[in-house]
Amino acid sequence: MLGLKQGGIGQIQLILLFVQIQIQVAAADGEIDKQEDQFLENMCRWLGINRRIYRELVNRVVAEQAFHKGRASGGNARANDPSALNQAYVILGVKESASDKEVKHAYRKLMSENHPDKLMAKGLPEEMLQIAKEKTQEIQAAYELVKSKRPNLR
Repeated sequence: MLGLKQGGIGQIQLILLFVQIQIQVAAADGEIDKQEDQFLENMCRWLGINRRIYRELVNRVVAEQAFHKGRASGGNARANDPSALNQAYVILGVKESASDKEVKHAYRKLMSENHPDKLMAKGLPEEMLQIAKEKTQEIQAAYELVKSKRPNLR
């Protein structure tokens, strides 16, 4: 499942959240250099995450950071920014050509996987819950932007 070798769904979600946090830290300075990328990829291999999943996580984290930065500085003006819409689709993990049903399903799945209340029940520390809260806000904002461009998506 998801390229992971073993573990239940809850364990897989925690591992993926852990990896996303590591990627966020590596990308905090605006880029992931070659050495950081190699380290993270090796860590993922050790955790049982295949290269394709790792690349998807990197793309999603980079898009989230760019989307967040744009939201912080541009507000509603981002609604007409094509790069913001592209970032929103990456955050949701779907292509622009995805059906409305696929977009809604991806959104609901991400919200379920990252919801702080659900993660709190798994015993995550407060710092990780704060990251999960911020992540769900980015997912929500991405979905709202995509929704604004798709009149049939409700």
